[in-house]
Amino acid sequence: GYGNGGMDGIIAEAEEFIPMGRSDVGIISIDSDKQPFLIEISGNSMEAANIADGARVLVNPAEEVDDGDVALVCFGIKNEIAVKWVYFDRRTGSLEIRSASPLYPPRVFTKEDIDNGFFYIVGKVMHSMVKPRRGE
Repeated sequence: GYGNGGMDGIIAEAEEFIPMGRSDVGIISIDSDKQPFLIEISGNSMEAANIADGARVLVNPAEEVDDGDVALVCFGIKNEIAVKWVYFDRRTGSLEIRSASPLYPPRVFTKEDIDNGFFYIVGKVMHSMVKPRRGE
């Protein structure tokens, strides 16, 4: 949808280690603030992009985000977070985030929004994985 929760209160704590190939992870930065991490997705807005509700996505803050890439973004007064496609307007300095579902309209953030910290990209989504559900 339009975001979920926010970044406030999120702490870095390793609960498990999942071995992954370098191509799935991308660049490994020496900067401790740019280390890859996993988050769990809540919602169906990106299912058509192969990111299902309950999936865990690998986010890499050290990877550059290009037009059409999926990224973890943070926006608004409450620092809402969401995984969306990102599209840049190099002419105006603005950008647009889009869900894979047509149920959620795109959102545009101006250069001023970005400059004032109202929007920023946390990192590029490199990989998505879904835990299998138990049978009933």
